[in-house]
Amino acid sequence: MRNLLLATITFLSIGQTAFSQDANAILDKVRSQFQTIQDLRCDVEMKFDIPGVAIDQISGKMIYKKPDKFRVKTKGLIFLPKQNPFSQLEILDDPKNYMAVAAGQAKSNGIPCHVINVIPTNNGELVLMKLLVGIQDGRIHESELTLKREGTVQYFNKYASGTDFIPTSMEFKADFKRFKMPKAISGDFNSTPVREEEGQSKYETGRVLMTISNLDINGKIADAEFEEEGS
Repeated sequence: MRNLLLATITFLSIGQTAFSQDANAILDKVRSQFQTIQDLRCDVEMKFDIPGVAIDQISGKMIYKKPDKFRVKTKGLIFLPKQNPFSQLEILDDPKNYMAVAAGQAKSNGIPCHVINVIPTNNGELVLMKLLVGIQDGRIHESELTLKREGTVQYFNKYASGTDFIPTSMEFKADFKRFKMPKAISGDFNSTPVREEEGQSKYETGRVLMTISNLDINGKIADAEFEEEGS
């Protein structure tokens, strides 16, 4: 019996190691593609579906620079989840900061994907990240980040072609009340506060759909472009 127990433990340990190795190999492909991008600039169109606030579609410019600089410039005020849309890729940049475990397969918008659970080891804000990585293209099609304070944030990516690594549309889904959304938003775009009904749940899911165009990669964006005007 003792020998059987030891054999079972050894088998489970080997199996877990194999799953981790497979998961790391999958994420290596994602990381190698992201390593070719140092910064990017693009035009964005944003549509909002946020409980308590009605916001018209707005246009703007998005800029990103490694390791973690991110900004959306618009004529008005804009609220997005605290994490920038490339945060899941930034997390993968250093394999020493997480454990990766394969969790089977699933489809994202009809695309077969590996499901990878990423468990951080740095005791930061992130508790768990689940990724759906395309089996054929090695790109992230969906991600779900569980955060200590802000709850769960989901990202859904769509790509224009089979070779693009940056998506042409990104949808964010989150409990926006956890991000302390105000009841009214002011700015140069039209916004209307919506009456909060009695009995409404404390946390409500909101969505932001961002469509990307005129993408310019590795244009050497200056750090000054991320500073607020007048700062």
